[in-house]
Amino acid sequence: MRNHVRSASLAVALVATSTACTVARQITQDSGTAPMDGRVAIPDAFMGPDSNSGCMPGFLDCFGTCTRTSDDSMNCGSCGNACPAGTSCAVGRCDCLAPQIGCEGVCTDVRTDVAHCGTCANHCGSSEMCSMGECVVVCTTGQALCTETDAAGHSRQRCVEAQTDPMNCGTCHTTCAGGTNCVAGICTCPGSQTACGGRCVDTATDPTNCGTCISNCGPGGTCVAGVCATCGPGLTRCGTPARCVNTGTSTLHCGACGHACEAAQACNAGACSCMGSLVDCGSGCVDLQTNVAFCGACTANCGVGGACSAGTCSCAAGYTMCGTGCSNFMTDRFNCRTCGHACAATEACIAGTCVVAPLYHGWTSPVAGCSTSSYNATAATALGGTYPYNTGDSVICRAWKLAATVCTTMPVGYGYTPPGNFQCPMSGGFTDPVFGTYCAAPNQYSCSDCYGACYANCIYMPLSLRNCTGAETAQM
Repeated sequence: MRNHVRSASLAVALVATSTACTVARQITQDSGTAPMDGRVAIPDAFMGPDSNSGCMPGFLDCFGTCTRTSDDSMNCGSCGNACPAGTSCAVGRCDCLAPQIGCEGVCTDVRTDVAHCGTCANHCGSSEMCSMGECVVVCTTGQALCTETDAAGHSRQRCVEAQTDPMNCGTCHTTCAGGTNCVAGICTCPGSQTACGGRCVDTATDPTNCGTCISNCGPGGTCVAGVCATCGPGLTRCGTPARCVNTGTSTLHCGACGHACEAAQACNAGACSCMGSLVDCGSGCVDLQTNVAFCGACTANCGVGGACSAGTCSCAAGYTMCGTGCSNFMTDRFNCRTCGHACAATEACIAGTCVVAPLYHGWTSPVAGCSTSSYNATAATALGGTYPYNTGDSVICRAWKLAATVCTTMPVGYGYTPPGNFQCPMSGGFTDPVFGTYCAAPNQYSCSDCYGACYANCIYMPLSLRNCTGAETAQM
């Protein structure tokens, strides 16, 4: 009898279990697909918002569905607590999606949000933008971004109007002073005034800047219409327009109005003198330490082929030191073949032998109608020499004859075709003994027109010659 009861009870239990499984299986089949996010459907018999019946461990029954409230965005932490858009449920809390964070209840990207830049509490200024979590000043066209430091040593950046800001004119920290205004990014004096010495002046009436910034009428002087009407003590009115100058120190008016000093000269006590260690050897200021024509002394000429270093001559190949200068024994009439062997006044040194010197070295002129067989006149040259020519010779013919007297090798044409200028490939002076000596400087030019190395302004036309200092000198 006992076994029968047990059997009956077991049968009832099996029937009940079978019925429940059938019901659960029917709900699952009716629902189509299983719920997402870890939620599990349960039979109607077990549904209820507050019941955990039928859900696996870690799941909660929310409105008939088993779910993990730890990561369910619709039931986050508790049933029915749905996370806002842009958030997700993690560990039962609604959190913002990376890289956003929650600021004042709203998810925001602190990398770019000007109201929460870098942190929720950092708010960028009106002229700033948020870039990678930092507030950066953004200037408009025409503005400049300048860094300023206050009295406490704190630095800040701000945008300035660089076109008009007198404290930042054109660029940061460029201050307009002396009454100037910032116009189009440049410190400019108002009206007709001129900036002189850091201040704006009227050069028409300012005696310290009369006509120009460097013109001073002197103490007590007056400026009228940009010209010094009267000069202060110790000054003299010189030039046009009139300027007040000290003739004791002015290189343009040294000692007297219009008396200008040469290059490399200074005016001291009204007299022009060479500056520094330079020495005047009669043709301008020279450096005796390096000048080939005046090496160590005004009388020491290293000659053609020589070099001057520390005031001492040295000779190139083919040249020999004779006294203080270099000599070519083949052509030097004062040192022909040996030092000190001078040719007679009517002779020249040719191939180391003293012979009667031919006119123009025996060369034939390339200038049409330019006769070289004789001459009937001479003309002085720069630095004391003379050269022969015939009256009636053209200017170009005379230019060639001048060069032929100066050059040690036949002159070559220089300039236009046919040339009006002639150049000495080498120059050893007036090698024709009848007409004296010239200078040892190479690359001499005899010019009858304006071209290249010949004087560009043509002020010494119709005939000129370069002297030993390289300056053009009138020859007619």
